[in-house]
Amino acid sequence: MSGMCAEERGDLAQRLLPIAGHLTALVHGDGGQRDIHQAIARLTPDDRDNLLVVLAGLVNPDVPMSALLGWLTFDEYGNPVKPEVATGATLRDLAEEVWDEAAAEGDFVDDAAVQQYLAGKPVTVTDAERIAAIAEATRRGTTYLQLDQLHRLPKNTTSKFVSLARKAAEARGEEFPIPPHGNAAVALSEEQVLEIRRRAATRTETDEAISLSFGVTRKTISAIAVGDTYRQFGGPIRPKKTSRPTAKQRVEFAGGTPAAAQAS
Repeated sequence: MSGMCAEERGDLAQRLLPIAGHLTALVHGDGGQRDIHQAIARLTPDDRDNLLVVLAGLVNPDVPMSALLGWLTFDEYGNPVKPEVATGATLRDLAEEVWDEAAAEGDFVDDAAVQQYLAGKPVTVTDAERIAAIAEATRRGTTYLQLDQLHRLPKNTTSKFVSLARKAAEARGEEFPIPPHGNAAVALSEEQVLEIRRRAATRTETDEAISLSFGVTRKTISAIAVGDTYRQFGGPIRPKKTSRPTAKQRVEFAGGTPAAAQAS
C-alpha cells in the first residue's frame, strides 16, 4: 500500500475486506485446504500482499493470546489440544519479540526508509535497506550510475557497494536480491526506441540527458540513435560521426599533393 494516498488505501481495504472475511471463514472451518488455495489463487500478487495488511487490521494486537487462539482445539494431526500460551501474553508482546530479533540481526528493512532512498531524499539507511532500495531501483530500470547521481556520490560508489555486498552474501551462503549484472540487460520496447531516436535526431538533448529518462547508459542511447542496436525498429537514424580527416586527406580533397610527396 506504499505510495497510495489515504483515499486509495481506504478503497483498496474496502475491496479486499470481503475476501479477507471469506478467507477467515474458510480457515475457521467453513472450508478446507483446497478452498483456501482457490481463494488465494484468484488474487494478483499485489492483492495477496495487501490482503495480509487487511487481515492484520482485523486483529486487535492487545487481545490476550489465549483468546486469539481459543478456537484452535486440534493440532496438525487432528488430535484435540488446548493452546499452551501465557495467560497475560498478547499478540503485541510476540510482535515485539520478533522486532527485537530482527533489529539484533541487523536485517530489518524499514520500507519507509527504502522509499525515501529511492526518491533521493537524505535518509540514513542500513546495508539491508540500501540493498533493498537498489534491488527495487534495478527492477524499475534505474542504473547504478543514476543512483550515484541521485545521492551525489562519486561515480561507481553504488556498483562497488553491490559487489562487496554480493560477495558477503555468497560467503554466508545467502541468496542476493540484485541480479548479477544490475539492469544492464533492460530491454526497451519499440515505442521507447522510436522516442529515443526521435529525441536524438533533433540534437536538442545530449545522449546523457536522454539516458536518464530511460534508465540506461549513454552508450546504449548512442547505439540506438545511430542504428547499431534495435535494427528491427524504425525511426530516424542519426548519422554517425565521421573521423576527422588527416592533413594528407585534406590536401588530397583540395586537389593538391602532400608536401612530402612533392619533395620526393
